[in-house]
Amino acid sequence: MKKLAIVLIVACLLCSVAVADDLSSMSFDELISLRNKLNTEIMSRPEWKEVEVPSGIWTVGVDIPAGIYSITPVGSSANFACYEENGRLQINLLCIGGKPLGKVELFDGWTVKPTKPVIFAPPLSLDF
Repeated sequence: MKKLAIVLIVACLLCSVAVADDLSSMSFDELISLRNKLNTEIMSRPEWKEVEVPSGIWTVGVDIPAGIYSITPVGSSANFACYEENGRLQINLLCIGGKPLGKVELFDGWTVKPTKPVIFAPPLSLDF
């Protein structure tokens, strides 16, 4: 029994090394694609509740999966703006008092610019 346990532990260690080697041999674009697939899968699971997005400039479809979210500021307020690929402003909201904005739909290629950290969560309403 002990030999079987040791063999299983060694096999697990070898597998983890093989996975790390596989990642190091991947190109930058392949790693970005893998990260996007992981983000999309994680955010589609029922266990996913929310994620904090720091202030900055983020691209939907690259940094943030496209979809419908409830956006809430971390702290008292934040400005939340979204632009189409051509730079046209689509959403410009001032989040005040830590209250959710409601449903916001983000599309691939859009740029998201929160001025302060915001929380992305699945919307808590029905889709009608």
